[in-house]
Amino acid sequence: MPDNTARDDLCSAEPIIQEILSALRPAPPEHRLEVLAEVQRRLAKAAEPAGDPSIFILHEWGMLSARSYAALKYQLRARADLSAERSLRLSHVATLTAAQLMSTPNFGAACFSEVVVVLDKYGWRLRDAHLSAPLNKTAEADARDKIDRRMAEQAALLERARALLVEKSEHCLDWSALAERYGRSARRLRTQLNAAARQLAFLEGNPLPPEIST
Repeated sequence: MPDNTARDDLCSAEPIIQEILSALRPAPPEHRLEVLAEVQRRLAKAAEPAGDPSIFILHEWGMLSARSYAALKYQLRARADLSAERSLRLSHVATLTAAQLMSTPNFGAACFSEVVVVLDKYGWRLRDAHLSAPLNKTAEADARDKIDRRMAEQAALLERARALLVEKSEHCLDWSALAERYGRSARRLRTQLNAAARQLAFLEGNPLPPEIST
């Protein structure tokens, strides 16, 4: 059977093809193929992803919000092996379309912008990105700002937890003594700091890959 999806994609791309042909007309015929080959080379280079981190790691670092992370898991559960949830990567996210993401419960425009920005940070795009207009500048800037602020706030909280753990160790304090210093519940403080210690250990063992050069 013919691939109707591929045919539809080509039809949608026809205006772009016509623009390329118009731009090539002034070039000497013998140079046109060379120009197209150079364009193809540059596109391939620009499209090469910088990394393929798991969405679990991105969430743990605070780059993906809890809502965006839950939405991606929801959409990918039928397309990947969720028995190994931490194996879901940006390359899996890039198989989704904008319509699939926007059909996810509790997933709105802000989450969509966040996911597109995170994909862009590592050189990935949604499957149908070539058929859609790019994010407007305001939505993109807002998404990047929220990601940066969330990651900075999480880092500050974890560093505070690290400092308290160091204080407990260096001064040979038990949980009650440490909690008394800060007017906290010993049980709650122990639970929070133990969770922070586990997250710190995880992040130290799972650094984010470098983002794509811009």
